[in-house]
Amino acid sequence: MRNFRNMIVMSAVALGSTLAMGAQAKSFSWVFATSTNNGNVGSASHTYFDTTNTLPLSAHGYTAHNSDTGNNVVSGVWNTGSVTDSNLYDKYSGGNPGETGLGINGTLQNEIGVTNFIQFDVANLISGKYTNLTFNISSIQQGEGYNVWGSNTAGTPGSLLKTFTDSTGANVTDSFLAPLYGNYNYYSIGATSGNVLVQNGVSVDAPAVPEASTSAGFSGLLVIGGLSMVRRRRVAAKKLA
Repeated sequence: MRNFRNMIVMSAVALGSTLAMGAQAKSFSWVFATSTNNGNVGSASHTYFDTTNTLPLSAHGYTAHNSDTGNNVVSGVWNTGSVTDSNLYDKYSGGNPGETGLGINGTLQNEIGVTNFIQFDVANLISGKYTNLTFNISSIQQGEGYNVWGSNTAGTPGSLLKTFTDSTGANVTDSFLAPLYGNYNYYSIGATSGNVLVQNGVSVDAPAVPEASTSAGFSGLLVIGGLSMVRRRRVAAKKLA
C-alpha cells in the first residue's frame, strides 16, 4: 500500500511539473521581407504566414484621396471617404532591419506615406485567443512618426489609438502592444509625416494554458483521489480479515 501511495504522489508531482512547463507562452512572429522575398507584392492584399508557417496574418494596402488624411484628422476618427487599393511592397535592405519591412509600392522609398495606410486583419488572432499582439514600426527619421488606428470596418482606419513622433534625429524603431486589443478586428498603420515601415517581427503569444497554480490544484486533487483509494482498500481489507 505504501508503494502504491508513493506512486500516486510522484505521478501527481510529475504531472504538475509538466503542466507548469507547458504554461510558458509560445510566440509567433511574421517576417515580411527577406533577401529572396522582396519587391512589389503584386497585389494590395496579401496573407503572410508566421515563421512556423502555421498562423496567417492578412495585410491590405490603401491610399486615401480626400483632405482628411492620417496627420489631419477630425475628432480622432479617420473616415477616409475615397480610397483605392495600393500594392504592398516587401522592402529588404540587406542587413539593416530598420529599413526592412512592409511598405506601399510606388510611394517615396516604397514606404507608408501620410495618405497611405496598411490595414491588418487580426480577427483570427482574437478569436483564437492569441495575446500580446506587438507591432514594430521602423525607418522613422527625425520629425517623422506614425499613427495607429482601430476599426471593425475593412478599408476604414477608424479611431486614433496611438501616435508617435521621433525627435532624436536618429533612424529609430518603435515597438508597441496593439492598443485595446480585442476591441478591433483591424489595425491600421499610417505616417504622421514623412514615411515609415512596418518592420519584420510583428508577433503574438499563443493562447494561455493552465498556470502553475491550476496545475498544482489538479495535482492535489489527483493526490487526494489516490490516497482516498488507498484508504478504501485498507478498510475493505480489514473487513475481510
